Amino acid sequence: MKNTFRILFFIAILVGGAYASTIWIKNEFTTAFKPFDNISTESSLNVATVYASLATSTEVIATSTDIAVLPEDLNFSFTSPLKGALLYQGCTYKIGLLASTSIKEIKIALVDVGTRKEVPSSVSLLPEEIKDESVKDISWKVGMRIWPGEYFLRLSSLNTIAVDEKSYRFTVTPLTEGQSNADQQKLCAQSGGSL
Repeated sequence: MKNTFRILFFIAILVGGAYASTIWIKNEFTTAFKPFDNISTESSLNVATVYASLATSTEVIATSTDIAVLPEDLNFSFTSPLKGALLYQGCTYKIGLLASTSIKEIKIALVDVGTRKEVPSSVSLLPEEIKDESVKDISWKVGMRIWPGEYFLRLSSLNTIAVDEKSYRFTVTPLTEGQSNADQQKLCAQSGGSL
């Protein structure tokens, strides 16, 4: 019997404490948010409308930054190399590009996944900048001096507009030494390239 009274006493203390803390928390929230009760929905919408018109104003954008803003209707993606592709040093591959506009100028770089640093063009043999009437894809002979590992391509400029687009990750690996030219051609072809 004594134990029953003790258990009921502790239950009463726990329930009372929980109820008291609930009332205290509710009062704290009411006090904290009371200043916002006077703000009407209409005035909030007016502030949001003014901010939105300022943020999209071309005058504000032109005076506040030197970086060109991509038009919303301009879309770009790499169609190749595919995700997880295996590219061999010395093989030539097509880098596929897909854009919602014709591409006349492009700046591209090979980036090491581990260090996030760009590989110099002299090592990767990937042209840094390409200008042409219509760039549809890029022919890239993978440099023999590229360290084997995981990489991705980074597009930094499209038609003189600064962008930051990345390709899927792919792996660069060397051709096996001592293979015949025919075997090397076969490996290149199996990976989607040519020798």
